[in-house]
Amino acid sequence: ELIAASRGWGWTCHELIVGRLWTAPQDATPRGISRSISLLGLLGRMGLEEPGADRDYHELFENLRVLLRRYLDSRDAPYAPSVQAAAAVALLNVSCGHTSQLDHVRQWFCSLDTSRQSELPP
Repeated sequence: ELIAASRGWGWTCHELIVGRLWTAPQDATPRGISRSISLLGLLGRMGLEEPGADRDYHELFENLRVLLRRYLDSRDAPYAPSVQAAAAVALLNVSCGHTSQLDHVRQWFCSLDTSRQSELPP
């Protein structure tokens, strides 16, 4: 996160997110996928704090949101609860207050049974 902050959003976007992290979760363990997703969410949040980044990198942010929503949709693939929780937090980080993103996380949470909901961190 510190390297991304010092190098700027352009470098973070092209070199770190697209160049390394975008495909990293594909063949990792659930723990590795969760960590990659969490980092994507943190870096995305940092990017949104950069003046003009949402406008200049709108397509990247939208693709990131789509990617994160896929991890919440267990119909596509049964992801581990830790992966889904990381995706929910990351999606909230890059939501920019868009209610459609918040609704997606809410729907995912409500679809969980009570025991799985209680296992999630507050």
